[in-house]
Amino acid sequence: MSDQKQYQPWKVGIIYLGLLVMCLWYLQDHSRVIENDRGQVMVVVKRKEEEIEIPLEEYIVGVVASEMPASFSLEALKAQSVASRTFVASRNYVVDDSTSSQVYKSEQELKDTFQSEYEEKITKIKEAVEATRGEVLVYQGSIISALFFSTSNGYTVSSQDYFTNELPYLQAVSSEWDLEVNENVIQSVTFTNRDLCQLLSCNGTIQIEIISRYEDHRVKSVKANDTLYTGRELREKLSLRSTDFLIEQTGDSYIFTTIGYGHGVGMSQYGAQGMALEGYSYQEILRYYYQGVEIYKLY
Repeated sequence: MSDQKQYQPWKVGIIYLGLLVMCLWYLQDHSRVIENDRGQVMVVVKRKEEEIEIPLEEYIVGVVASEMPASFSLEALKAQSVASRTFVASRNYVVDDSTSSQVYKSEQELKDTFQSEYEEKITKIKEAVEATRGEVLVYQGSIISALFFSTSNGYTVSSQDYFTNELPYLQAVSSEWDLEVNENVIQSVTFTNRDLCQLLSCNGTIQIEIISRYEDHRVKSVKANDTLYTGRELREKLSLRSTDFLIEQTGDSYIFTTIGYGHGVGMSQYGAQGMALEGYSYQEILRYYYQGVEIYKLY
C-alpha cells in the first residue's frame, strides 16, 4: 500500500465551509452587534451623560434628517443613508450624536426643527432610508470608513492629505457640482490681531503667511510668527470652514476667505446633490466618491 495520503473530499469540504463562515463573520463584524427581541440591529448612541439604544434604521432616519437638507433630491438622500449606515457599522454601532461621529436628532427634536413641514420632510427621508435598507459600502470585503462632508472647493481631499493614513477608497476626485449647487460656498470671517493671538497663543502682534498649497489649492502649511502649522491645524484652531483659504491683512485685522465647508474627505453632500440633479443614481454617486467599493446588503 502506498505511503501517499488518500484524497478525502469531505475534509476539504469542512475546511472550505469553515473559511466561508469566517469570511462572512468578518465582513459583517457582528462582534459587538446588539439585537432587540425583533432581530433589529441596535445602535448605542452616547448623548450627554446617557446612552440610548435605537434600531439601526430608525437611527439612520434621525441622522439623514440632521446631516442633509430634506430638500435635496431623493438619490442624494439615498446616498447619504448608505454612507451614514456604513459609518455607524464601521464603528461597531457605538457612536455619539455630535459632528465627531454623526449628528443625530430624535423624533421629537426633528418635530421641533421641522415644525409644520415635519410630515412632508420625514416622509421623504424615510423613503430614502427604506429604499437602501441594510445597505453598506465594502472595499475588498471590509466595511469602509464612509466619511462625508458638506461642500468641496471643486475637489475632494485624499485621506492621507488630511488624516495622514492612506485609504485607497478615499482619494481625491473632481467635484465641480459643489460650486454650482451651494451658493454659500465662499465665506469670509475677520479676526483682529488680539483674536488671533488668543487663539494661537502668541504675544504682541502676529504675522501670518501661507507657505505652501496642495494641487487642489488647499493650504498645506502656514506660518504664524515663528510657528509653522498645517492647513488642517490652523483651520481647527480658528474654526475655519475649510482648508482652502486666502488671508488678507487690513490694518489690525486679518480677513480669512474660505472656499468649501468641511474636511473634504469622502462624499461631498452638495456634490451628491449636484450629481442627483444631473440624473445620477445613488449607487453611481457612492461609487464616484468612494472608489473601488461595492454595495453590500447586511440584511
